[in-house]
Amino acid sequence: MRRKFFCPVCDASCGLIAEVEQGVVTGVFPDKSHPVSKGYCCPKGLSLHHVSSDPDRILSPMKYQGNAWIEISWKRALDEISRGLKAVIKKFGPHSIATHMGTNGGHCFSHSMSWKGFCDAIGTRNVYNAGSVDDNNKFVAQFMLYGNSTIMPIPDLPNVDFLILAGTNPAHTNLSLAKCPNVMKYLKDIANRVGVAIIDPRRNETVMALQGASKNCMYYPIDPGTDCWLFGAMIKVILERNLIDERFIEKHCVGYEKLAAIVASCSLKTAARRTGIPASHIERLAVNFATTPRACIYTRLGTCITQYPTFNAWAVEVLHTITGHLDRQGCNIFGHAPFNVSKLGNLIGLGRFDQFRSRVGNHPSVMGSIPLAILAREMETPGTGQVKAFVESAGNVMLTAPNSDELGKAMANLDMFVSIDFYLNETAMHSAKEAGVPSCYVLPATTPLERENIHVTHLNYNIIPHVEYHDVIATPRGLAQPEWRIFTALTRKMGIPPHGNRIFGVLQWMLGLAHRELSPSFLVQLLSIIGNFMEGTPPLLSKNAITFNTIKKRKLLKWQRHQYGVLEDFLMTGDRKVHLVDERLLPFLLEFTKESSDVTRSLRNTKHSRGDFVDLTLIGRRHLKTMNSWFHNIPTLWNQPGKKGSYPFLLLHGEDALSIGVSDGDTVRVASAVGKIHVPVKISDGIKQGVACYPHGWGHGASGLSHARKLLGENVNKLTSSKDVEWISGMPQLGCTRVRVSKTDD
Repeated sequence: MRRKFFCPVCDASCGLIAEVEQGVVTGVFPDKSHPVSKGYCCPKGLSLHHVSSDPDRILSPMKYQGNAWIEISWKRALDEISRGLKAVIKKFGPHSIATHMGTNGGHCFSHSMSWKGFCDAIGTRNVYNAGSVDDNNKFVAQFMLYGNSTIMPIPDLPNVDFLILAGTNPAHTNLSLAKCPNVMKYLKDIANRVGVAIIDPRRNETVMALQGASKNCMYYPIDPGTDCWLFGAMIKVILERNLIDERFIEKHCVGYEKLAAIVASCSLKTAARRTGIPASHIERLAVNFATTPRACIYTRLGTCITQYPTFNAWAVEVLHTITGHLDRQGCNIFGHAPFNVSKLGNLIGLGRFDQFRSRVGNHPSVMGSIPLAILAREMETPGTGQVKAFVESAGNVMLTAPNSDELGKAMANLDMFVSIDFYLNETAMHSAKEAGVPSCYVLPATTPLERENIHVTHLNYNIIPHVEYHDVIATPRGLAQPEWRIFTALTRKMGIPPHGNRIFGVLQWMLGLAHRELSPSFLVQLLSIIGNFMEGTPPLLSKNAITFNTIKKRKLLKWQRHQYGVLEDFLMTGDRKVHLVDERLLPFLLEFTKESSDVTRSLRNTKHSRGDFVDLTLIGRRHLKTMNSWFHNIPTLWNQPGKKGSYPFLLLHGEDALSIGVSDGDTVRVASAVGKIHVPVKISDGIKQGVACYPHGWGHGASGLSHARKLLGENVNKLTSSKDVEWISGMPQLGCTRVRVSKTDD
C-alpha cells in the first residue's frame, strides 16, 4: 500500500510516498504528483524509513542503573520522573527545571505545542530551543519593526528578478523561515532574469550550481562576521543617492530620520576594508537592489551566528522597506494562509519579546526562550533557580550548544536528566557516564513516519501558498509514544494543569467524560476556528472557512497566489507603522556605529602564520545528507565509515595549507581559546584565504549509535565560545571563531 505524506526534516516539506507493508514502511519515494514539490526531494527524506527501522533505535523506556542502561516499564519511568521533578520543584523552585527542544521538534505541530504546554505547566523560565543558535536575531528584529516576532516576510521567489543571498547555501540546506521545495529551480529562473548575487566566505554549492546554469550569478567572497558593514554601507549608499521610496516611507514608516546617523560612519571605504569586497562592488549591489523593481534579499545562518546578528536582520528589513521592496510582487511579502497565523499567535501570547529575563546575564526572552549559550552557567551558578533537572526533547546539546566541554562539566550539578528521543544520543550518554547525574532516563519517541503532522506553525512562510496534513503512516515500533502523550502523562502524574492553566484542566476533564483527549489536534482545530472568525469567515456560516478538520479531510489545499498590499493587516505596532528604529534596539545599533567609526580597530579576520601554524577564522557548513546532529547513523547515506578522505573534513585554502605544509587527507590540530579537535584536511580554492570551514553536528564517539561512531567527524562546538553572546538576541558567534591550525604527527 502506498501512503502520501510530507517530509518534516526541514522547512521545505517535500511531498513523499511511503510503501507500507503491514504497518512497516519499506521504501520512500518522491511524489511526482505533488502540486508544490513536483517530485523533488533530498536524500534525507528518502531515508526516513531507515530511521524508523534503525536497529540502534530506543524502543522502550530506559534508565541508567548500575553502570548500564536498562529497560523499564512506562509506568515506572513516569512514576519516577514525575516524582523526581516534583521533588526538585519543592526543594529548588520551578525555575530549577530546564527544558530544551531541538530543531526537529519544531517541524512537528504536536511535539512543539505539547513541549510548550509542558514548560508552561511547570512554570519555568529556563526554556531553551534551537532558535538561540539559529535565528533568534531575526525574531528580535521582526518584533521591533512589526510588533510581533512571528511576522516574518518571505521572498516572493516565483516573481523575483534580482536576488541577493547572504550567509546561506540553499543547494544543500534549502530555505528556513520560508518553505520552498526545490528552491534551486526558482533560483535558476531568477539567475536567468536579472540575476543572483551570492555573498559568502565560501564558493558554496549554490554558487557552483547557478554559475553553471547562468552567466548572471555573481559571487562576492566576504570575510566572516562582516556582513553588518556590507548592509550598513548599502543603506548609506541608498540614502545618499536618494534611491528611496518616499511615498511608501511616509505612509507606512516611522523613525526614518534616525537612519542616516546610524550608518553615517559606515562608508564604502570602511565596508570594503572590513568585508574584503571592493567598494565599487558594494555600491553596485546597493544600486542594483534599489533600482530593480522586483528585488529581494534573503539571509540565513551565516549572518545570524556572527558579530551584530540583530543588526544584520534589522538592516535587511530596512533595505527592503526604504526602497519599497516590501509587500509588493516580486519582493519581500507576507505569506498568504487560510487565516493570519501571526494575529492568532499574538492573541494567545506567541511572538512576544522580553516577557521574562534569564537569571544569568539578564537576557530577555525571545519567542518564549532564553539563550542556549548560558545553560551551562545556569547549571553552575548557585542560588535560587539554579538548574537541577534537565528535560531534553529531540535535542542533543552536547553537539549543538557552544563550548560543549563547559556544558558537559556543568551537567555534573544535575539531580535528574530526561531525554525524549528515538536514539541514545551523546547528551544522554554523557549525563549518565561522564557527568554522573544520579537519575538518568531516556523515553522512546515515535519517528516522523509514526505520527500525524501538519505544518500549521509555518502557514505564513509558504513560498507557494498551501497547507498539508498527513495521518500516521507506519505503526509505532516497540513502546514508542508521540511526544505529546509523554508530556501529557508527565503533567498528569505531577498533578499540574495542562499548559499551566486550570481552564485547560477543566477542559481536559470534560473531554475525558466524552472519551476524548485534550490533544494537539483538538487545540489546532479550536485555534483554526478562532482564526477563521478573526478573518470574518466563521465555520458553518462561510464557504471560505478552512479549519483543521477541513484540511484533515482534503489532505492538501493550494492557493493560486499570494496577496500584496496587506502590510497594515499584519502590523501589530501600536500605531500600525513599521518602526524603522525602535528605541529598545537603538543602543545596539549605535554600538555597531561606534565600532564602524573606529578606524584603529584590527580586523578580526587577519591571517597570522609562523610556518608551523596559521591563525584563521572558522566557519561552518552543512551537507545535503545531514540535518544538524542526526541522519549520521544511516549506512545508506554514509557508507564509508573511517575511510581516509571521507566526509567530514576541514576545508582550507591552498595557500593556508601550504604555509603549514599540509596536503589533502593530512590531520591537523584545530585549537581555539576554549578547546581543540583533530580533523582531516581537504584543500579547496573555493574557500576564502584566511578562513577554515568545518560542519557542525558531528562527533558521535560517545553515543549509542553503532554506525555513526565509526565516522571520522569531530564536535566543532568544542571550539566555540559560550561567552561571545549578543545580549538582546542571545545569539553566540558560532560562525566566526578564531582558531589556530597546525599540522600533527598523526
